[in-house]
Amino acid sequence: MIIKAAILQDGVVYTGHRHSDVIRDMIMLYDTVYKYASIQGFVTDTDQFLNRVDALDHFIKAGQKSVSGPFRANQLSSEDLY
Repeated sequence: MIIKAAILQDGVVYTGHRHSDVIRDMIMLYDTVYKYASIQGFVTDTDQFLNRVDALDHFIKAGQKSVSGPFRANQLSSEDLY
């Protein structure tokens, strides 16, 4: 199952409720500058990082349902989780 929003940057996975929360925490808690070259995605219940496209596939195969309606641009959004 997909459980959290995540950002992979410089080999480190940062997680949070929504991607904007992750970016805020990267800056405030970890004193890290968010880079646009980072990869936005999600982590699974087994701590696997998936980019937004792969996360959508995993989300559907796991039988999870979007709470926000139809998926946007063939990728998962944190709004789909909560």
